[in-house]
Amino acid sequence: VIDATKKALQQKISQAFEKLCLLQEVRQQLSSDHRDKMETLDIDRGCLSLNLKSPNISLKVNPTRVPDGSSTLQQWDDFSQFNKSRAEAEMKGAVELREAMALTIA
Repeated sequence: VIDATKKALQQKISQAFEKLCLLQEVRQQLSSDHRDKMETLDIDRGCLSLNLKSPNISLKVNPTRVPDGSSTLQQWDDFSQFNKSRAEAEMKGAVELREAMALTIA
């Protein structure tokens, strides 16, 4: 009985470590995405404050072109939703694992 319980607890420890790694990865991705969004917001605010008489600006050819590598609004939204869904799924998995661990101990 003790060996079986010990084995079950060791398995839960391994699962908990794996879940912790996944949660840290998700947190890092969310933090990176948030930083990128804040940087974009700062750029947008800076652009919003510009006018034709602002210093150190000049008119450019084809100013409405979209640079290569830019995200469309749909891509941005899809990426945000993916990150949110992934984070929610990992948190749900962590709660389920915590409950399973409590049942193993009981």
